[in-house]
Amino acid sequence: MLLRETGPEDLEGVIGLEEAEGTCDWLGATGREWHETALADPDQWHLVFVKAHPAHDDNEEDEEELVGFVVLAGLSKPGPVEMRRMVISAVQRGKGYGRQLLGEVFKLIDDVPDRDRIWLDVSHDNERAMALYESVGFEPCEPPEGVRPGTERLVFMDYEL
Repeated sequence: MLLRETGPEDLEGVIGLEEAEGTCDWLGATGREWHETALADPDQWHLVFVKAHPAHDDNEEDEEELVGFVVLAGLSKPGPVEMRRMVISAVQRGKGYGRQLLGEVFKLIDDVPDRDRIWLDVSHDNERAMALYESVGFEPCEPPEGVRPGTERLVFMDYEL
C-alpha cells in the first residue's frame, strides 16, 4: 500500500469513489472543482491510497488500484491539522484499509514540526466512520477555535499526536 500525492490523472477515480452509493450521502461539497481547489491550495495535502499490482512483464509498468484518499488542511501554520475528507472504496471497506490509511496519515503528520493533533468532523449518524475513528484513538471534542459547527448533526473528534 502506498500513500502518495494526488495528481490530476487521479481525479476521475477519486470523484468516482465519492459518487459511490453509501459514500455520497456522508459528504458535503464534492466534484472536480472541490478537488482541484484542494490540489492547488498549499495549505492542503490531497493524497491517494493505492495498492500496487506488479507488472507481469518487464516492459510493462506496475498498475495501481485506488483504494481511497484523504484530504488534510491546516498545514501552513503550527497547530492542529484538519482531516477534511477520508474515503475508502466501497468494495474495499471492511478489510482494514481505513485503519491502515489513518496509520499512514499519523506517521506523515508526526514528521511535520509543530503538529500536536488531528481533528475532524463526522455526521453523528455515520456510525461506521465514528467506530473506525474511535478504534484508532480519536475522541469527541469541542469544535476547534474559529470553527462553527453549522449543524448539531456533526460530531467533532480529535487525535493527539
